[in-house]
Amino acid sequence: MKELNKDNLIHLIHYRLSRSEEVLDDAKSMIDKGSQISAVNRLYYACFYAALGLLLTDGHSPKSHDGVITLLGQRYILTGIIPKELGKHYSLLYKERISGDYDEFAEYSPEILERFYQNSQAFIKAIKDITLFRLGERPKGN
Repeated sequence: MKELNKDNLIHLIHYRLSRSEEVLDDAKSMIDKGSQISAVNRLYYACFYAALGLLLTDGHSPKSHDGVITLLGQRYILTGIIPKELGKHYSLLYKERISGDYDEFAEYSPEILERFYQNSQAFIKAIKDITLFRLGERPKGN
């Protein structure tokens, strides 16, 4: 990614957070329709976009999904800023997204999809709160 000025960087961070919430809504619609694999895909990408926004606050723009997972783990999960259970959820969604895309006969029960959805909501909320705090727009505790 080319160097962005501060205003464009802040705009991109907000875009990532907004996109995250939009895709989370798409995932909920897919869960309601019974589109299991598509729902898992959308849940993963909702979390991915939020993580990208947060990492941009540090000046990082990873080139791969593994890079996002690694940087998020090093900078936010291992340091305790983001709870470990949310980090585990994100890693699990990554694996399940790949499984849904490439494995035959991937299936998810409604209970598992609902748990994935709830955990994704919590992940995105935590990421958004930290991101906005880092931008000076809202206290982390709100």
